Amino acid sequence: MKYRLILAAAVLLAGLASCQKQGEEAQQKPAAPKVEFSVEQETLNVSVDEAVEFKVTIVEGTNVATAWYVDDEKVSSTPSLVWKFTKVGTTTVHFVASNDLGKVEKNYSVVVAGIPLDVEYSKPEDAFEAVIGDEVMVSITIKGGDKGTVHSWELDGVEASTGLSFSKTFTEEEIGAHTLKYSGVNIDGMTASKTWAITVKDMPLEVVYTPANDAVSAMQGDQVAFSASIKHGAGGAVYSWKVDGSEVGTASGYTFNCESLGTFAVSVSITNAAGEESTNNWTLTVTEKVALTYMYLDAENLTSVPAFVTGNIVAGNPALGIVDNPLKNEGNSGNKVFIDDMSARTSSSSGYVQIMLNQISNEDKAKYTTIRVKVYMGVNQYYPYMRITVGGNQDSLPTKINGSDFYPSAASKANWDSLFKANDWNVLEYDVRTAKYNYPDGTEKTLAPMDQFQFRFMVDYNNNNAITTGATSTNTQIVYFDDVELVE
Repeated sequence: MKYRLILAAAVLLAGLASCQKQGEEAQQKPAAPKVEFSVEQETLNVSVDEAVEFKVTIVEGTNVATAWYVDDEKVSSTPSLVWKFTKVGTTTVHFVASNDLGKVEKNYSVVVAGIPLDVEYSKPEDAFEAVIGDEVMVSITIKGGDKGTVHSWELDGVEASTGLSFSKTFTEEEIGAHTLKYSGVNIDGMTASKTWAITVKDMPLEVVYTPANDAVSAMQGDQVAFSASIKHGAGGAVYSWKVDGSEVGTASGYTFNCESLGTFAVSVSITNAAGEESTNNWTLTVTEKVALTYMYLDAENLTSVPAFVTGNIVAGNPALGIVDNPLKNEGNSGNKVFIDDMSARTSSSSGYVQIMLNQISNEDKAKYTTIRVKVYMGVNQYYPYMRITVGGNQDSLPTKINGSDFYPSAASKANWDSLFKANDWNVLEYDVRTAKYNYPDGTEKTLAPMDQFQFRFMVDYNNNNAITTGATSTNTQIVYFDDVELVE
């Protein structure tokens, strides 16, 4: 019995050994390759410098050899491949798994695109407006793909810049429509572009109004000139002047004749061809003209300059003389006027005219407080001061210019330029009560203490000598004057 059991065990062991040998033989049986691909699609789209992993699993097959080819060039013998595509275009990737019993192949067509050129624009809109005289700037910022990028800007088809920005200040001649275009291309051939429609407009409507002050005072019988001078803006301006709401004129200026006493509302409205508007309002107060005047010096009936009028001397000759009126108009219709001609003088001293007051008594002079004179300076940019000798030499700008208050309430060079009429006759008044004059204590401010006064014509706004300075076009050193009056 024991023998049988041992024999049966031996047979069982022999049988198990036989099964194990048969399994090993079946496992080692040759087979053709069988693989699985992690990337199934045969056409791929990638960006330059992007890496792709091609993973292959050998499912069956003995002694399987693998190989990878990129554009027919073998690059690996491993089952899987990680490849970085550095060339823009189409690249062929080929895989082969083979043994003696078969072969497995797979082709990939990889389309490699360059890195997109990502551009951000300072003006994302497609159209914008520009104003002449102002700088226009458009710039770009590269957000991606900036590798060897070449930039190009064109204005109306003409190259305007090759950098990261375009700038230009348009002129009056360039008013209208323009086209600005940006183009960029990087080393991969990727592009970016944008086009803007630019409308260049004239500068906004800007008007200089005269008088500069909104409150204007005048006396009965005077004339007050109002004007609206367009400094900037489109042409085709239409004017409408009104007095107390009723239209009185459509020109660029209007002259109010102060015939009636009272307060008047003077206004102007302007509309140009671009539809821009500008308005201004003045309050004009006309008072009774009670001041009496004494005509102290008038060239009309004189053949020579009176002895009580003197001035600078030029090369031994008097600078003063009487000549024909160079500009006869409403400001001065007289035929003859005085001339102060310092054009031959090279001294740094300013030109002046000195007028003695020995023709009237102190009692009569005490009636007057103001000296009025008509002045024509052509193109000269002078600022006539009047000098008195009461309490020492004292100079002052006029207190009124052409009937409008100036010193001291509105004294400024800008206001002078707005009140003083260039290349025309002007009426200047020097009131010793309000001008820059200091009388001795207890002395009434009249002309009584004055034995003379000077018109210092050829000086700048700050009362500096100007006779040898400045361009000839605005410093000819010739001034005309007339009608010197003493005003109560």
